[in-house]
Amino acid sequence: METISSIAKRLNVTNGRIYQIIKEIPADKQPKKDAKGKYNFTKESVEAIEIYYNSVSSPKTDNESDLVKQLRADLEDAKAEIKAKNNQIDKFQQLLDQQQQLNLSTNRQNEKLLGTTTNNPLSQ
Repeated sequence: METISSIAKRLNVTNGRIYQIIKEIPADKQPKKDAKGKYNFTKESVEAIEIYYNSVSSPKTDNESDLVKQLRADLEDAKAEIKAKNNQIDKFQQLLDQQQQLNLSTNRQNEKLLGTTTNNPLSQ
C-alpha cells in the first residue's frame, strides 16, 4: 500500500508537496481518508498524483535549462569584458612606461644643459 512518504520519495519531493498536489488534482481522483485521517491511495489516485507532478514539473526543467543557458551567456560576456579590461590595463601600463622613459630622457637632457652652462666660463 502506498503512503505519502513512499510517493514523495519516488518523485523526489517533500511530503508537503504531495499534500499540495492532492489538493490540486480533481476530487474524483483524490485519495480518500480513513477513520484515522490517513489517506488510502488507490492506483488511480497515485497515477493522478504522478501525472499532475510530471505535467507541472516539466516546464520547470525547461525554465531551469533556459536559466542555465542565460547564465552561461552572461558568464561568456563577463569573460569577454574582463579580457577587454585586461587589454586596456596592458596598454595603459605601456603608456606609463613610455611616459616614464620620456621623463627620464628629458631630465637627463636638462641635466646636460645645466651642466654645460655651469661649466662654461663664458656664460658666467
